[in-house]
Amino acid sequence: RRRPHLPQILRGRLPPHRVLASPARASLLLCAPRVEPPREVRRLAVGGAREMTLTINNEPVDITNSDDAGVRKLLEGAGVNSISIKLQGVYVEDAAAAAIRTDASTNAHRSYQFVVPGSSAKTYEGSFMVASYEEAGSYNGAATYNLTLESAGVVTIS
Repeated sequence: RRRPHLPQILRGRLPPHRVLASPARASLLLCAPRVEPPREVRRLAVGGAREMTLTINNEPVDITNSDDAGVRKLLEGAGVNSISIKLQGVYVEDAAAAAIRTDASTNAHRSYQFVVPGSSAKTYEGSFMVASYEEAGSYNGAATYNLTLESAGVVTIS
């Protein structure tokens, strides 16, 4: 079955709840966790993504003292490291959207996987919390969402 293109959705030809993201054609992929009996963790692709921002933060530890002649010195390998992922897209009602809404309302920390395909494909995987989640819509327009995930532990990059 052929999947609809985004312009068809924006023109109102197809209802937004029928949109499915195809990982093979997507430029990025965020997988939300879903625990199913018997305690088996499965990944659900978050559909409708259009834009992504990935930020790696490193908080420095300043160890400058009076012996440093006014030149700042930072302690290597110390400080707080974190990763923020911001995702924006067309809202798709599916199991992944429901899982994200639940995580946002309960402040849960879950294992998410974020894949950026391409010539230098990278996969970021680790514990994240939903820092913010927003759904919006306008008259005669597609419903959209904004999602911000903040790392809550070690994130592996492969």
